[in-house]
Amino acid sequence: LASHEILAGAVDARGSATNVFSDQAALTGYSRFTASALTLHAGAHLRGTAGWYGDSAITVADGAALTLSGNTTSLSTTEIHPAHYFTNGINLGGANASVHMAPGSHSFSDVSGLAASVITLGNAGATASPQTVYAGAVTAAQAGMQIHHDSRWIITGDSTLNSLRANNAILGFDDKNATRQTFLTQAGSGSMPPLDPPQAGSPKIAYALAADTVTASDSVFAFRVDPYSGEHDRLAVATRLEGSGNRLRIADFGLPQTTASVQARESLLLSAPSSTPANLFTLDQAFASSHDDATPAQGDPWLGGLAVSRDADRRQWWVLSMRGDAPWRVTQDRQFDLVHLPTAGRVELSRPEADWTPHTLKTDTMIASGVHFALNARPQSGESDSILITTLAQGDDNSLDLSLLLHEPVALDSAGALLLATAPLPTADSYFKPGSITQGLTVYSPNLEIVSTGTQKKWQLTYKKLPEALPP
Repeated sequence: LASHEILAGAVDARGSATNVFSDQAALTGYSRFTASALTLHAGAHLRGTAGWYGDSAITVADGAALTLSGNTTSLSTTEIHPAHYFTNGINLGGANASVHMAPGSHSFSDVSGLAASVITLGNAGATASPQTVYAGAVTAAQAGMQIHHDSRWIITGDSTLNSLRANNAILGFDDKNATRQTFLTQAGSGSMPPLDPPQAGSPKIAYALAADTVTASDSVFAFRVDPYSGEHDRLAVATRLEGSGNRLRIADFGLPQTTASVQARESLLLSAPSSTPANLFTLDQAFASSHDDATPAQGDPWLGGLAVSRDADRRQWWVLSMRGDAPWRVTQDRQFDLVHLPTAGRVELSRPEADWTPHTLKTDTMIASGVHFALNARPQSGESDSILITTLAQGDDNSLDLSLLLHEPVALDSAGALLLATAPLPTADSYFKPGSITQGLTVYSPNLEIVSTGTQKKWQLTYKKLPEALPP
């Protein structure tokens, strides 16, 4: 089939090739391309409005355009209804090749290209349009993608772009096989088996998205993290990341393990140039199920936090996975731009071991409520773990749980004060409160005091040796 003039209607192609040369071609009825390639030649523009199924690739030549949109042919000409498209692949053939997933389209296809092509989801400025949903992997290192208001990209494989722009959009990762099967069913061909059927109990695969530049505002970025194995999705931005008001959502896609002990993890979700503002992303939700029908986690639920750090040339966003029997352990002095801890989370700054060394957790901003911090202190040497907050302490009611480490003999006049935490002066006194003291009460009489200076508020432990008990 070759279209050089106006085309309107539906196509049912089997074992053939369809070539479009016209810029006025529209598939207004549901179409099928079975073992049939579809090629849009230079200057062509094909519009789909009713959905289709194709098990072969679509080639969009340099200077050609493909538009997939919702269905306006039913009920009324103004109301847009979802139209479902399934294609095994879309190949962009040049810098002037473009594909547009318009409002109302729900499409699955991997997209590839070697030139500076353009991929668009949704319409700019369209705030009342139906959602655009695109699922697939994009391998187009020179191409740009724009994701407009109320559009969603489900990333189902490792992807590469030159530029990515998102505004009021949703970007998230999901399993390729499960997503593919869902779109196959929606596009009217649910009988085909999924690619590479997974073995029962096999781990799911994480994906990576890389882009040279990303501009994102008021958008949601959803990552999957396996807190058991440490496997996780990731986003790497090479040159520039800018925007504001973006939120991170973390889903647990791990399989509970019964043989190995669990441990807290720090998983690097996102990295960008060090000049990127630390507050460009906030933590919106952590460790909700990645699927609505998922079985609840066994035992203690996983809790998720966020830590933002910076080294010489990169800023990094880490998800902290922890639970009741797996606290986040600070194994050395650590410094962050921001730490956001989950309610009821537990943080161990050190462990009371024979070669104990105190640790300092320092951050510009801390967001925490109802968190238990386990600290150790050695009054005889004047050493203690400490928490230093330099700019903003947000939250309340966090506990400082303490162990007093001793070695004999203890001087009779042993007394003093140890700094446990500091925060900016406006911080409420109740931000930190005394927690449990598990060791040393038979030797010392400890007390948590709050001291305000010109710019800081300090929570410090004062201690005094108890008098020796008189012999009976």
